[in-house]
Amino acid sequence: LDAMLMHRPDLAIHYSEFNTLELYRTILDLKQGQKAPDIVMSSAMDLQFKLVNDGYAQGYSSAVIEALPDWMRWRDEVFAFTFEPIVMVINRDILGNNILPVSREQLLTLIRNQSPLVQGKIGVSDIEKVGLGYLTWFHDSQQSRTYGRLLEAFGSHHARLYENSTAMLQALLKGEVFIAYNVLGSYAMEWSRQYPWIETVMPTDYTSVVMRTAFIHKSAINVEAAQDFLDFLLSTDGQNVMAQASSLIPISNNAVGKNSLNEVRRKTHGIFRPIPFGLPLL
Repeated sequence: LDAMLMHRPDLAIHYSEFNTLELYRTILDLKQGQKAPDIVMSSAMDLQFKLVNDGYAQGYSSAVIEALPDWMRWRDEVFAFTFEPIVMVINRDILGNNILPVSREQLLTLIRNQSPLVQGKIGVSDIEKVGLGYLTWFHDSQQSRTYGRLLEAFGSHHARLYENSTAMLQALLKGEVFIAYNVLGSYAMEWSRQYPWIETVMPTDYTSVVMRTAFIHKSAINVEAAQDFLDFLLSTDGQNVMAQASSLIPISNNAVGKNSLNEVRRKTHGIFRPIPFGLPLL
């Protein structure tokens, strides 16, 4: 946003933050005559896709948009701009003589070995409140042979529910939990850099990936500025800003910086399994 203002010093940006489900409901609840946001951005791909499919977006095309691969856009109405692994995060204090788990099977082994210690010390997303949490758990149910055992282990150890990834990471830092499951990798990796005893793991059995998406609201007032923002967000310059000056992981292979996709790929990970961006999300 700061970089956008340098690009367009004639603008002012009003930014409102919600959790993913709250954002979705806010857009649905806008009454006739209420001011709509110009741009809607969210990591809950399914909720974004539903809004767009139900007619809450307006189309846009430009040279920047035309250069995007098809898997980054749908009907030139909604556009992916980050590539974010879904990770496990472990406080190393829980390990004792156990190795750091790098797969879901190893996570289950750690929970079994440290059972008394992890009672009430596992954090997961509250899927009734977090759209992204629902999406990632559903994706797990389609991909993972360990899904049922994870649910059983988390349930029997009284996992705590959190409203977003940041809340889970804060709980890890305070010692409220030792394990956080299905956390946005962009946030977790930044925390691991700041606090070395918090370890971010991209599971080696497979690593789910979500893509943050953005669209221009059908009732946007500042349409030209919204279009300019989308172009900047998806341009090489905008993607480089994300890689260099934020915790977000840009989607472009050409972005350069500490959080670039190429840097993330160098870390240990499983097969990246992006949640498909298209009609199956419905």
